[in-house]
Amino acid sequence: MARHFAKLFAVFSFSLALAQPSFAAESPRVKQWTVLETPHFSVHYNPGEERTARRFAEAAEDVLPSLEKDFGIEVRQRIPVIVDRSVFFNGQAEPIKDRIYLDPVLASSSVIGAKRFIAHELAHVITFLALAKDGTLSKLSNLSGLPTWFLEGIAQYEGEYWMTSNDRMLRLHTLDDSLLTASERENFPLLGSEFGAAGYNEGYSLTKYIFDTYGRDKIAKIFKMLREGQEPSLSRALGRVTGQNLDAIQAAWENTLKERYHKQTIDLKAEVPGSKVIVPSVKGEANVHPRLSPDGKRLAYLSSRHQDSYLYLRGHVMGFLSLMVADPDGRNGREIPMGKGRTSTYAWSPDGKQLVLSVASEDEQSGDPAFNLFVCDADGKNGKQLTRLPMATDPAWKPGGSEVAFVSAWDGKASLKSVDVKTGKVRDLDIDFGDRLIAGLAWSPDGKRLVGTSYLSGEGGKLIEIDVAAGTYKPLTDGGERLADVEPEWSPDGRSIVFASNRDGMENLYRLDLVAGKLFRLTDTYTGASRPHLAADGKTLVWSGYRATGSEIRTVELPAGKPVSYDVPSDPLPTAAGKVEVAAGGPAAASDSLSPAASGSLSLAASGSLSPAASGSLSPASSGSLSLASSGSLSPAAGWFEHAYEPRMTNDIIMPQVTSDERGQQLGVMALYSDILDKQQLGLDVRFGLMSQRFSYSVSYVNRMLRNPWALSLFDAPTVGIPDRLDKKNLAGSLYWERQRGLRARTQLGQFTLGTTMSYINALTQPDRANAPSVGRIREGRLNSVSVGWGERIAAPT
Repeated sequence: MARHFAKLFAVFSFSLALAQPSFAAESPRVKQWTVLETPHFSVHYNPGEERTARRFAEAAEDVLPSLEKDFGIEVRQRIPVIVDRSVFFNGQAEPIKDRIYLDPVLASSSVIGAKRFIAHELAHVITFLALAKDGTLSKLSNLSGLPTWFLEGIAQYEGEYWMTSNDRMLRLHTLDDSLLTASERENFPLLGSEFGAAGYNEGYSLTKYIFDTYGRDKIAKIFKMLREGQEPSLSRALGRVTGQNLDAIQAAWENTLKERYHKQTIDLKAEVPGSKVIVPSVKGEANVHPRLSPDGKRLAYLSSRHQDSYLYLRGHVMGFLSLMVADPDGRNGREIPMGKGRTSTYAWSPDGKQLVLSVASEDEQSGDPAFNLFVCDADGKNGKQLTRLPMATDPAWKPGGSEVAFVSAWDGKASLKSVDVKTGKVRDLDIDFGDRLIAGLAWSPDGKRLVGTSYLSGEGGKLIEIDVAAGTYKPLTDGGERLADVEPEWSPDGRSIVFASNRDGMENLYRLDLVAGKLFRLTDTYTGASRPHLAADGKTLVWSGYRATGSEIRTVELPAGKPVSYDVPSDPLPTAAGKVEVAAGGPAAASDSLSPAASGSLSLAASGSLSPAASGSLSPASSGSLSLASSGSLSPAAGWFEHAYEPRMTNDIIMPQVTSDERGQQLGVMALYSDILDKQQLGLDVRFGLMSQRFSYSVSYVNRMLRNPWALSLFDAPTVGIPDRLDKKNLAGSLYWERQRGLRARTQLGQFTLGTTMSYINALTQPDRANAPSVGRIREGRLNSVSVGWGERIAAPT
């Protein structure tokens, strides 16, 4: 019981930290928020992100019935969803107001996508609601009985499908005998990027094993037991509904993994025959994205060396790394200072003397995180910024010139642009991709065509060839939603393309012969391979190879490869967002990660999905869903409407308190109020001393509705006083009780924080001078101060 209450108060502390009035500006520009109301959600978004907000809204309404059924509850409130770029490559759900925060940039990725993204975070909120019996306190108390691996595992189980990258991570840890221990799994957020990602992955797999083995109906039964107080923990509840304790379940799960992966890999090799490591993974670091310079004199790659963390999502290293430049054999690696720990992609100049990088930065207009292009010499000197946009990624330097093509995306729409390195002039390349997003650009050797990966949000991606002069593109590969053909690179003769693909379920390298129309598998390993690159000689292949922990750069003479089935795509790729699977029927089995979802699965995009209407007028949406006309306007749908955001404060929590003053116990109550976007926050704390017969209080208010936020606090409360000199032999005896009354005010002006405090202090007791004779003087009288603080904002994943 003591352990349970310790966990309970830890949850209280965490939750209250979220809701406590804190002082921070949301951005240099005051955002203008709009709210899209649906029957069950209030989606908050900024101008220019209407499409993303509406896509989130429709997906949330679509998946909600399945979640209600699985958890055995009915949602009777509107759930706030906040679409905010400042969340930066993250999604969050918090249990005080049951809010969801979503980064629209991450929603545009192929790894997660908008629909699985909202389904995952919504599963967290439904988890919170399924634990609430008598309000917020009961919810937080019951939440303390759930380990982190289960909280994340159930969200992935409900909202995502088992990807080949999930399977690769779990396979390598299983075969390496490096699965997390039970205690590590419970506390995986503390383990860093690699092991933290392993905790997510193992939690998903273990949760999947439990409910695939014992039945999906056990979800509602477990949450009812926790909500009603029938059992204090997940372990106890699992024991009741399955007849097996958690230790036995975990042991059976591990045995199942060992058997599965032994059978899966028995005829496969761990490494490419004849290959060698040129950049090893030291202490589990990630080394990815190798590229030899056009003159063959240098090797560049991205690395997490000397970093505490980087962005590692569902087995994909997605950036926030440092660019390294080494000798061609990988030796003498030197870190490029520009973009240190913030680089996502890069490209060599045609002469091998310069590098262009896509670096996480700050949008100069909004103050939100952004990605922009920077250029520097190969030794890291003479760096400068090339673009000032919300998003500029995937640079490709055109052969024989100073033009760099790149991808710019906003509100779920991708556009192709170019920048002249010499002049800094940015121009649009005027190619309409519809709803398809673009990544992984590479120029053909003649500078006439680009190859890249094209995908709808949340899909795996297909290769396309772009004719820049004609403003057209055509598919080079096709396949199902989960098939991912990514990271293409041209051969030096322009006759073929090497790329990475999960089409074999293992993530290997392929070569597409454009002239013969044939496809060859270059590698056939169970460890996985990505980011292929061919040297200028057309014979040397370098790529990223995975380990159980970390990744390394490997090289081999280009293999002839094994022919695999391939048909030249005859139909254009769909340009409107269609159905994306969400595992309402349970994730696909690991061995079937590329197969269609089972018949019980849920497709997020229903008949009223987001698609352009032919006429451009308002088109009716069915079943209360939302659809977009080609003009991007809002179709009339039952229960859907928009309005400007109003910062109305509501109660977050009211909590009893038992504290102390100089005479004994104090009884009181603490209350916290805020609006959905934390534009205003109010904290109230009132206590009464049973023996002192004196009231104490503090009132704190924060206002972020103006460009310069401000905060004000009033207080009259007892606190522990510290004299100007402590008795080192009796520190406790040196302390005394004092009463502080006064006012504190703060404001923020750009990067500076200004504050002032005006207070009066009088002593309520004296130090124990008899037993602490060397104690100094106590503080009494007026205590006024002025403070100035300065801080620099650096873009990093939250």
